[in-house]
Amino acid sequence: MIVWADRWQADGCVELCMATLSRVHITKITLADVNTTLFALPESVKKAAAFANFQAMCKKWLVKEFGDVYAVITDNELLKSFCALSFRVVCVWAALDELVVHTENDVAVLLAFWHAGPIGEQCNEQDLLQLGELLRVGSLTSMFRRMTLPELTWFVGHAARANIFAAMYDCGGAGEIAADRPAAWSAGARNGKLPQNASTRANITELVSEAELGRVLQQDSPDVLHKFGSKRYWHGYFWQVSIEFKEGKVGAFLHNISHGPILQAACVKFRYYAYTSTLRPCILRRETGTGAGRGDLFPTISPITSLEQLQPHIINGFLRVCFGLKEMN
Repeated sequence: MIVWADRWQADGCVELCMATLSRVHITKITLADVNTTLFALPESVKKAAAFANFQAMCKKWLVKEFGDVYAVITDNELLKSFCALSFRVVCVWAALDELVVHTENDVAVLLAFWHAGPIGEQCNEQDLLQLGELLRVGSLTSMFRRMTLPELTWFVGHAARANIFAAMYDCGGAGEIAADRPAAWSAGARNGKLPQNASTRANITELVSEAELGRVLQQDSPDVLHKFGSKRYWHGYFWQVSIEFKEGKVGAFLHNISHGPILQAACVKFRYYAYTSTLRPCILRRETGTGAGRGDLFPTISPITSLEQLQPHIINGFLRVCFGLKEMN
């Protein structure tokens, strides 16, 4: 109706339609509505007085559905839905102050997944340049900004001047950035509120049940490797954690891995420990493929032949091995 009212230049009808739409509850809005209707209105309609309220409602929907960027990256269904957004909608999303991020790295990563999807891959060079101007480059972590960002396909058109920006930003701050850089590059960090469990996202904990430990110890032999692990995401990168049992020893390993359009981190610091065991700091570098715990997680217990030997390290029926991650800046 809005389109027809616009074609007939019925301004009063356009205003009435816009006012009605702005009162629609966001729970009733679908992704199809957003792609084909809400963000595809004629330019003339956007000049209507009621458009500001309507636009605010659309932005609230985006924050509700895709505001917690970490959650979107790590949830397959949410990620699939995000990758189905149109270019116009993604640009609105990328400009939102209200996005919830741990660092701006999360935004760059989610845009990389979108670009690798069915809608994003149709973007031309000009589209990607426009999208790249919305990233808050100054809020990326230093290592990600200098090493990872230029490798992201969706941002490659900005890579050269982003490298110059990074050097100037790290040395002199925003005040010395040349005026021809996109304003968002020097903008402040997103101000969405992190959920209560956000602090746990920087700590990867792998659990092995007491029952599983007993089974492994019964089957342990020089020729058998027992391996437990999972894939995790943290601050712009993906990680493979594994707990390995062989020949009476327990090893804890952390591997930085490539995942989809996201490459390995250039360098990261982390520490790892089991309950009551010694905390061990490590540095993981891409070029060496260094992993964590390439020795024995429990060097004072050797060899481990019974469950009783591990009891001091078991909490509520589980052996817990923790990895605390920290990017090097």
